[in-house]
Amino acid sequence: MPNAQTLTSRQRFLAACRRQPVDSTPAWVMRQAGRYLPEYRAVRGSHDFLTMVRDPKLAAEVTLQPIRRFDMDAAVIFSDILVPCAAMGQAVSFAEGEGPSLAPHVRSKVDVDRLRDFDPKQATGFLGDAIRIVRKELGDAKAIIGFCGAPWTTASYMIEGGSSKNFEHSKRMLHAEPELFDRLCARLVDNLVPYLAMQVEAGADVVQIFDSWGGALDARTYRAALLPHVKRLVAGAKRLGVPVILYVNGCAQLLEVLADAEPDVLGLDWRVDPVDAIARVGARCAFQGNLDPCVLFATPEIVVREVERTLAAFAPQNGHIFNLGSGILPGTPVESMDALFKVIRGRRPRSKSAGAVGAAPKADVPDLLGQAERERLRQQITGTDAGSHFPAAMVDSILEEINAIRAKRLERHAFRVGQRVRVKEGPFVGTIGHVATLDDAKGTLHVTLVLSGHGHEFEFDWWQIESA
Repeated sequence: MPNAQTLTSRQRFLAACRRQPVDSTPAWVMRQAGRYLPEYRAVRGSHDFLTMVRDPKLAAEVTLQPIRRFDMDAAVIFSDILVPCAAMGQAVSFAEGEGPSLAPHVRSKVDVDRLRDFDPKQATGFLGDAIRIVRKELGDAKAIIGFCGAPWTTASYMIEGGSSKNFEHSKRMLHAEPELFDRLCARLVDNLVPYLAMQVEAGADVVQIFDSWGGALDARTYRAALLPHVKRLVAGAKRLGVPVILYVNGCAQLLEVLADAEPDVLGLDWRVDPVDAIARVGARCAFQGNLDPCVLFATPEIVVREVERTLAAFAPQNGHIFNLGSGILPGTPVESMDALFKVIRGRRPRSKSAGAVGAAPKADVPDLLGQAERERLRQQITGTDAGSHFPAAMVDSILEEINAIRAKRLERHAFRVGQRVRVKEGPFVGTIGHVATLDDAKGTLHVTLVLSGHGHEFEFDWWQIESA
């Protein structure tokens, strides 16, 4: 790996996209905000999927859940590639266990002409609002990924009216009515570029184009019928000033065609041999991928082995982002994701990794404790039964939380319940959360510290801030 200064997660992710030197391999997981997480299921139990997509606060919350738990380098905004289809006039619904349904089908010239162009700020402004909430929460520490569907995948959903195994109607239009298919794809790109622009304006650092069904096409057909539209979409996104990731599931036969679309990063599914991809198009773009998501159903020891193997396979490549070769599956054990990101975090330099335990306080948070108070609190924390097992770096993190809480109290800022700080060093690996309650009558802030990890969870009241 080329030498590089110590980077924040956001810097690391963007540098890898641009094939610049990095201090370690950045990582995130497609569908990382999803049903494998108990905290996601808790939210999903009270809200249907589309409500979560369209409610900025809910979308932001589930976007942040995996970041709090695993400390990925990037947050992918919680949304769906079919949001533009609804904005263009189709009714989109999700039946539990059955996948999406779109109506009416788009299968004729009348159907294509009936689609409406949309203003993304008006029709899909909820997505921009969710991105802004996530950016406010993460600051500049983490990258934010916006996304859309690729022309083929989006068009096939519109034509088929949902998922498909063989894409009979879509391929019939592509081959029998190429001008109509071309018109549909052109309409989609016309709307998707402003849709991505809205996400970038709201705070997205990178955009990914998902061609989930691209592997259903042979290279000749993809080059003739889809490449012009994909290339125009990629070019439009790159003009926004952000890196573009193009992910195509089942892309082994398409690598050269996809590289001709000129993305900054090419996402590889798990079927692609990294050695083959590097030899064929590695000089033209960075790569993302490509661990088989089913590996995560094995033991944590096997997960660690396969993550290390994947990282080693891509080591010769100039520019690599670790990811799965497809979206994480709903039944994936959380312990496997813990094992995966323990490997990723273990490769990061300790001194400045964003969100890392022991990192220096943010420049915009004044030190209101002082050395003497810090030492007194350190002794108080480590004097408890639980605190006696904390590594020094973890205690440093708690002290910075105390300082940040005191700064907020003095500035009359509102307190958030359940704010998280990752704990990544020493024998204890888990999360720190605090619940702050303010007794205005007495001018006292009570902070309850909640720690969980390795199957253990405990809490104790451990500090009070007296008002001046």
